[in-house]
Amino acid sequence: MAEFELAFTLLEEATRLDTDNPANVAGVIEKYQLALNEFSGILDGSSDTLDSNITRLIGENINKYNERVQELYRQLPVASAEAKLVDDDVAQCRMEKDGEELHIPIASLVVEEDWEIMAEAEAKDDPDDRSERGSSVNADAKELQRRHEQRQEQRRLGSAASTALTAALTMDEQLCDKIGEDDSNISSTLKEEAKAVTNAYLEAAQLYLESLKCMESSAKENNLAAGRSLVAVKNRVEEVLDRVEQLKAGKLVGVDRKRSESSASFSSSPTRSSSSRPPSLTKEEIEVLKISSRIGSKTFMPFVDTDVNARAFTTLGEQEYEDVDGLLKLSDSQKRHFYKWARPSEIAQRQRKHVCMYHTISPYTIKQTLVTDCSFIASLCIAASYERRFRKRLVTAIIYPQNKKGTPIYNECGKYIVKLWLNGVARRVIIDDRLPVDRNFNLICSHTTNNTHLELWVSLLEKAFLKLTGAMSYAFPGSNSGIDLYSLTGWVPERLYFGDGKKGKNRGMEDHETSPERIFQRLNSAFSFGDCLTTASVSDQIGTAEAEGVGLVTQHAYGILDVREVSSGRFIFMKNPWSSKGWKGRFSPHDGSWTEKIGRELGYDYVKARQCTDTGLFWICWDDFKAYFTSVHLNWNPSLFKYKYTTHGYWDKSMGPANDKFCVDENPQYVLIPSEESIQKKATFYILLTRHVDVSEQRGDESNDFLTTFVYANGGRRVIYPHEKVVVNGIFSSNPHVLIRLDASSRHKVLNLVLRQYKKERSITYSLSVYCTSNFSFGPLKDNGVNKFKLTGGWNPSGGTSGRSGMFYQNPQYRVEVGGSKPIEMSAVLKTNPQLSVSLSFVKGGRRVDYIGRDNEVLSSGDYRGAVALCRGKLQPGTYTMIASTWNAGETGGFVINFEGAMKIAEIKQESEMMPHTYKWNARWTHETGVGCANYNRYTENLRIEFEVGSAGEIFGRLAVVGGGGRGIAINASIFELKGGFLDPSASSVGKSCGLVSSSNDGIYKSASGGVTFHFRVKPNVRYACVVSTFEPESGVDFRLDMHSNVKLASVKGGLKKIK
Repeated sequence: MAEFELAFTLLEEATRLDTDNPANVAGVIEKYQLALNEFSGILDGSSDTLDSNITRLIGENINKYNERVQELYRQLPVASAEAKLVDDDVAQCRMEKDGEELHIPIASLVVEEDWEIMAEAEAKDDPDDRSERGSSVNADAKELQRRHEQRQEQRRLGSAASTALTAALTMDEQLCDKIGEDDSNISSTLKEEAKAVTNAYLEAAQLYLESLKCMESSAKENNLAAGRSLVAVKNRVEEVLDRVEQLKAGKLVGVDRKRSESSASFSSSPTRSSSSRPPSLTKEEIEVLKISSRIGSKTFMPFVDTDVNARAFTTLGEQEYEDVDGLLKLSDSQKRHFYKWARPSEIAQRQRKHVCMYHTISPYTIKQTLVTDCSFIASLCIAASYERRFRKRLVTAIIYPQNKKGTPIYNECGKYIVKLWLNGVARRVIIDDRLPVDRNFNLICSHTTNNTHLELWVSLLEKAFLKLTGAMSYAFPGSNSGIDLYSLTGWVPERLYFGDGKKGKNRGMEDHETSPERIFQRLNSAFSFGDCLTTASVSDQIGTAEAEGVGLVTQHAYGILDVREVSSGRFIFMKNPWSSKGWKGRFSPHDGSWTEKIGRELGYDYVKARQCTDTGLFWICWDDFKAYFTSVHLNWNPSLFKYKYTTHGYWDKSMGPANDKFCVDENPQYVLIPSEESIQKKATFYILLTRHVDVSEQRGDESNDFLTTFVYANGGRRVIYPHEKVVVNGIFSSNPHVLIRLDASSRHKVLNLVLRQYKKERSITYSLSVYCTSNFSFGPLKDNGVNKFKLTGGWNPSGGTSGRSGMFYQNPQYRVEVGGSKPIEMSAVLKTNPQLSVSLSFVKGGRRVDYIGRDNEVLSSGDYRGAVALCRGKLQPGTYTMIASTWNAGETGGFVINFEGAMKIAEIKQESEMMPHTYKWNARWTHETGVGCANYNRYTENLRIEFEVGSAGEIFGRLAVVGGGGRGIAINASIFELKGGFLDPSASSVGKSCGLVSSSNDGIYKSASGGVTFHFRVKPNVRYACVVSTFEPESGVDFRLDMHSNVKLASVKGGLKKIK
């Protein structure tokens, strides 16, 4: 018979391979089990139409080969993962039977009771006792009718009671939200609302009591389902009445919100606590999740357990559910074959199959058809392989409704909820079961290749996934399998690139685990222990013709089903999600590289494979894998990590510069403190940054958001400079997920995590998660917010220069006062134009300075650097001068300085700003006018200017050598009162008796790049002389004299040329 053809083929292959070769045991078990599943499926579906002898014969053979499977199973090593396949299929078969018993009927409202009654009815419907019950058909029919009417009444009352209770709970929660945590001083309005809540509860309780009366007769008839329901309803009535008593007693706060809080599936907000128990979300995080829940015109709320109670999957009357968001758009390929949207019941009837959620979870039966979602189907293959191999629910755990055992089940109402992960949390995706078919009612979406059962799991998961993109279309632009596996499972995604490290550095990647050897070790380990799901992508650097020549598709995702290292080499077992177009290179089925030894070691019959059609399954040697696949996607099981924390954040575009290569102080920053245990064990931290995506990216548009996480050893203080104290350089990537791995070390006991963005263009939301097997503390870096302030300033055309220039004194300077009796911790961050190299210094004094020396500098930002300068440290109580300087003279630009610390800042004005009148001269010392100090007895022959003033005032002056020829020359400027219009012949820079009024540097000659200064008070009707001299006689040295006064100078004359 045709339906047995596949089963017998599989059985023949299994018996041929069954040669007692230990290397083949796992493969033989697999073949036997597939054959037995086919036979069992046919018997379950056609037992009424098959000849009894055929049925008996098949049953005997099933028992026979089941025994053989058990024998083979005992031959496997205890630790062998393949040995679990037998129990896996047995468990799946049982789960499937559970599912078949628990299909949800249309308009079912009291679902749990219906399930019990259906199970009881099916248990009575035993073919062996049909003849005995033939005489009582009429009586049974009447009894069934009576019980049906009784159940209908129970449904009505139960539904009404449940609806009333839901309304009462909603009112109660709203009341509590208005009151807060304190129910004292309640207003009269709120008391009236409390009465309304009480009445709503009483109405619900009355309906439950009526339902109880209806159920009592069922309980008396020893109906276990009715009995259990009776107890459940009684408990519910007691809970309702207890709450009524609380309200009547005035205890308004107290509604139990655990239902909604404890079931939230999204991760925790950051915390300093070392506990692994997730804390609640902050208000800010909730707002972030609200923003990221909107994908296009659709909203996908975070998934909570209460979303999937039985009532969520029912419809009113006999109506089948239709998705309120409408149908998915078809791709161009689908449109050419499309006939109609059909329900599974109609499709199954046309294909003569049984409808079920799944018959056997297997990667080998998944087929991608006309939908361009290879990365998703490859991910689905890997998830199915994991579930099959390790007997742990993965893909079957995210489809609802489910029975009591957690098995997803077929819902005749056509409504399903799928739990998928997007933008940092699990999301609720609601779909109906309308699927696209061609004229032969063949599915033109992805599906399984089961010949006897119409399995829905692949088609529904694909539909939910494509809906979650926001585009509502089968025309999927493509993704990568790491992203799609995260969407399916929530497992931590990581991407590894092949290379020698040089290419990675050129692309800004620094990953110490990109060597081929390390990648294979991690693949082999991950596959052996079942901690990881793995896929790979074909390099986009390979030409289309070259790829087609070896049977590969460029930029296409493939599932990795097995990783082996045997005596003959290293091999990877892979699947093309198209279920066709397999590898044609070395070790393809028709390649001559195969030997009996290699086939035996891998458990692979290459001779048989040559006779079969191309299923997209193939072995590839490691060398070819490295040559054709550019990256490997690993998704790690989060249950590996006992400790994990997640925070959700918003990064406003206005926070920091568009390019953060100079400064990161405004970037989001977090502090990670490994525990002593994690340091001792050298535990590995997995740090995952997830950028929340929008509909444009989901539709295939390229993202211009390049994010990453850098790790710094900065002691928990805010990081300013992006390239200092770096522990891990992140890789800027447009991928929504960027993972870095970090081993705990005693060298870095406090770490800073800093989010960085390349050329920021817009505001984004994100999630940051930290996973580890050992304890740690983690949270956002929080500044104390006390004593924070800023000032603005700038360099004008006449100022701005480093200490190497004579114009240093023209830099902006500020007086800094630190009060109290104890030193303060302070920081000052200067930001300016990236084209300027700047520095920030603190010196003692509180007055303008001409230079910075080793003796007076207290704090410094260090070497001149572009755009940013940071001073951080302690300042003792006292008065200081802060100088903001540029490397080159004459540079202009504004700046902002952000301060933190208890201090007062005031600007010290420049000399020209302090006095309204400015006079400037320049000249050159010659043999006649540069005759040296008084030691050479010609002091009065030095160049000078004479002047007088009309009223009392102040004068500030500066004498400086100009040009490179005068470097190192000691100079002096002295002011004298002239007696009778003449300079005293005994005048000198230190002689008070000769009419000396003021002298630079107290009369001491000094060599300084900024020159020497003098400051004195002037009186009216007095003539003054300013003598400018060098310590040694000099010739050919140029100099400049500037004088600033608050009164005008008069009758000025001398041997200096005035500068206008």
